[in-house]
Amino acid sequence: MSEILASILVGIIQGITEWLPISSEGIITILYLMIFQEKTIENALGFAIWVHGGTAISVTVYFRNELSSLFKEFIKDPLHPSPLTAFLITSTLTSIIVVSAVIFILKDISESISSIAMLIIGLLMLFTGIMQTNRFRRSLGIRNANTINTKDAILSGIGQGFAILPGISRSATTVSIFIFRGFEKKEALRLSFLMSVPASWGAAVLGLFSLESGLSISAILALIVSAIVGFFAIKLILHIAEIINFSIIVFSIGSLIILGSVLQLLFSG
Repeated sequence: MSEILASILVGIIQGITEWLPISSEGIITILYLMIFQEKTIENALGFAIWVHGGTAISVTVYFRNELSSLFKEFIKDPLHPSPLTAFLITSTLTSIIVVSAVIFILKDISESISSIAMLIIGLLMLFTGIMQTNRFRRSLGIRNANTINTKDAILSGIGQGFAILPGISRSATTVSIFIFRGFEKKEALRLSFLMSVPASWGAAVLGLFSLESGLSISAILALIVSAIVGFFAIKLILHIAEIINFSIIVFSIGSLIILGSVLQLLFSG
C-alpha cells in the first residue's frame, strides 16, 4: 500500500473511531505498524497522536457557534463564567493533572494494567446499558448542560485523563460518567465531544513534535481526511442517538470490551 493511500485510510479510521467507545489511538497505532512494518512503536504512536488534530478541527467546526459564544461570554466576564464554560475549564485542568500523574507514576505501563483498566470500563458500560433500559430511564437522563457542576467536571476530567492509558477509550469513559451523573444520552455525547476540543488540540500539538519525519504530505493528508470524516461522524452519531435503543448499543460494546480485555489478560499472562 502506498503512503498516500495509507494516510487516507488512517484519516478515515481516526475520524470514525475517535467518537466511538473504542480506543482510536490504539487502533491507529496497530494499523500504522501493520502497514509500515519497518516503523517503530514510537513512530506509530506519534502519528496516532498527530491525527487527533483532524478530529480536533472537526469537533471545533461542528460546535463553532457554541464555542464562539462561550468564548465571547468568558472574555466579557471571566470572573463569572457560565456553568458549561466553568465545566470545560475545570475538566481540562483535571485531565492535565491526571495525565501528568499517570505519566510520572507509570512511566512503563504494562499490558496487564491497561487490560484491567479496560475491563473496568467494560463493566462500567454494561451498567450504563442497564441504566438506559426502560426500567430505569424514568429516574435518569433528565439533566442538561445548564445543571452541570464542579463534581461533574472533576469526575469526567479524571476519566478523560486516565484515557491516556493504552487501549482506554476516552469516549466510553466520559459518556458513561455523564450518564451515571444523570445526563440525557444525547447530552452525554455532546458534553463528551465538547470536552475533546482542548484534549484533541493538545494531543495534536504534542503529536506534531512526535512525527518521525516532520510535517510531511502524508501527515497533512491524514489530518485533513480525519477532519472531514470526523465532522460527518459527529453529525451521524448525534442523529442516531435520538432514534436508536442506546442501551443495546452500549451493552453490546461493553461486552466486547470486556471480552477483549479478558483475552488480552490471558495472552499477556
